[in-house]
Amino acid sequence: MPKADRERVWLTSKDLAARWHCALGTLANWRYRGYGPRFSKNGRVGSHGGQVLYDLADVARWERDHMMRSTVEAA
Repeated sequence: MPKADRERVWLTSKDLAARWHCALGTLANWRYRGYGPRFSKNGRVGSHGGQVLYDLADVARWERDHMMRSTVEAA
């Protein structure tokens, strides 16, 4: 296994919801719409089942890319 893969840190949906103080349903909705950080779904394929995991590096990158300097930028 490459060194980079061994050092990867994964967050569950519950971990990310706690980090961002949002509901699990918000993350599920974002995944459905193709919004938010990239994710991996391990286990059963389909709309139900399987564990959703987020690579912490992708989460940090998404957070950095979505920072704003003012409320005007959000419009």
